[in-house]
Amino acid sequence: MPTRAMLMTGNNNHVAGVGRQGVRNGRVTDGLNGYEGHLSDRVGILPALLQGSGYRTYMAGKWHLGYEKEYAPSHYGFEKSFNLSGGAGNHFDETGITKAGSDYYEHGDDPRPFFMFAAYTSPRWPLQVTDEDLSLYEGRFDTGYDVYREQRFDALKQAGVTFCAGAATTQPACAALGGFE
Repeated sequence: MPTRAMLMTGNNNHVAGVGRQGVRNGRVTDGLNGYEGHLSDRVGILPALLQGSGYRTYMAGKWHLGYEKEYAPSHYGFEKSFNLSGGAGNHFDETGITKAGSDYYEHGDDPRPFFMFAAYTSPRWPLQVTDEDLSLYEGRFDTGYDVYREQRFDALKQAGVTFCAGAATTQPACAALGGFE
C-alpha cells in the first residue's frame, strides 16, 4: 500500500495518507494525518491529473488504497478498473488482470493517449511449482546460487547494462549462514 500510494501521488506515503501497510489503523494512529488508510485530499492523484489533461485512465489489479466505495479507483480518476479488493489472485495465471487491462485500452479510433496502471498480485508465501514446470529447469541451477549469480552478472556487464567492472556484490548475511545450496 505505501508504495502504491507514492506511485499514484508522487509524494511520501504519509503525506498521501497511507502511513502503514493495511487499512486498519491502530489506537496510536487513529485520527492522525498520514494514517487515514486511503489517499488523502492533501495530494494530487496521477490518474485524476492525467484524466483532466485528456488521457483515458485504466486500472487493473490490486488497489488497497481505501476499501470503502468513496475511495474506489473511480473516485481517483480511473475511468475503468478491474479491482482485486481482496488483493490476491491466481499466482500462476494473471491473465485476468492482463485481459481486463487490454480490453480497456482497445478503443479502436479513440485518439486520446491512455494511462494504464496494472498492479499484479505477489504472494508472500512459498509457491510450489508443478512437476511439469520443475522438469523444464532440471540441472540448470545445479552449480549453486553463487555461481549462477556471477554468470548473470557477467552477462549484464557484457550487455552493457551495468557499469560496474568488478564482481557481483557479496552477500555477507548469506555467507554467515553458509550460502544457498
